[in-house]
Amino acid sequence: LKVSLRIMSDLEVAVDSWARRWVGSNRIPCLSIALSVGGKLLYRGDHGGANIESKVALSGDDTFYVASCAKFLTSVAAMQLYEKGLWSLDDSVAKFIPEFADIPGVSGANGEIVPLERPILMRDLLTHTAGLCPYSFVPVLRDGRPNPFPEEMGKLRAEESLEGVSRHLARLPLVHQPGTVWEYGLGIDIVGRVVEVLSGLTLDKYLEENILGPLGMDSTCFVQHLTPEIETRLAHRYAANVPAWTADPPAFYSDEFVGLRMVPLPDHLDYVKTHGKALNAGGGIVSSVADWLKFTECVCRGGLCADGRRRILEPSTIELMSKDHLTKAC
Repeated sequence: LKVSLRIMSDLEVAVDSWARRWVGSNRIPCLSIALSVGGKLLYRGDHGGANIESKVALSGDDTFYVASCAKFLTSVAAMQLYEKGLWSLDDSVAKFIPEFADIPGVSGANGEIVPLERPILMRDLLTHTAGLCPYSFVPVLRDGRPNPFPEEMGKLRAEESLEGVSRHLARLPLVHQPGTVWEYGLGIDIVGRVVEVLSGLTLDKYLEENILGPLGMDSTCFVQHLTPEIETRLAHRYAANVPAWTADPPAFYSDEFVGLRMVPLPDHLDYVKTHGKALNAGGGIVSSVADWLKFTECVCRGGLCADGRRRILEPSTIELMSKDHLTKAC
């Protein structure tokens, strides 16, 4: 990729200006940005504060709680085992986690339990169409019903492992028939348990041996495994304090709202209290921009590591992952 110095300079000015508007207006605490095309880093910049209260500026090696980015890592781990022929998209989840053969049914419109029309398949987990209990921050289902299990996330935190999380979810009715509705939820967490069953390793060890280690992602880990070194670089978390969220229609950020737009989250570093002991395969990791760039660039290279020798996935597998697997009904 050939990019002129003039274009690089214009890009830097444009991104810097955009970032300053968002951070300077106090809408968000910080932005750590990397723009890479074809393996060439076109822009890298840090804006705002890692700790606003202490006036600590963001630095290039800071780490962040990156939440659902964990889904990408867990899915790639599963697809590595797919390449080995250990599972297929149309396998029933119960083939690997027997408790899923005993799901009590589907919660109906009036709270009644109706039988499953078919079992949950692996493709359902990976496409958020399994019908599993949604996240507690999802108050209303796609069909307009209230979330019937708003308290379950708190109960899941009491589980000791992904095995316990899987067993817990298998005891609950589904909220939709499998494969019929896209509903953001806990499917990838169950994928993480399948990775454990098929590999014989806990998910954290599998990721370290097969993705994080080969890519040199030394600043990426589950929140339960924060080291003092990674923790000292961890940017504080903040929640948006935007009345526009409760407006009709709701909006994330409103130019009409003036004043402080962020509030620090309590228990900033008490991630075990927040997440529980079980690894959160769909939303519980810390990483850095440099680490995440290594991972995403590897995927963009067709799974080939930067050393040009090792690979984490085959190009055909990444092509399969890039296709639309949702049916029209979803």
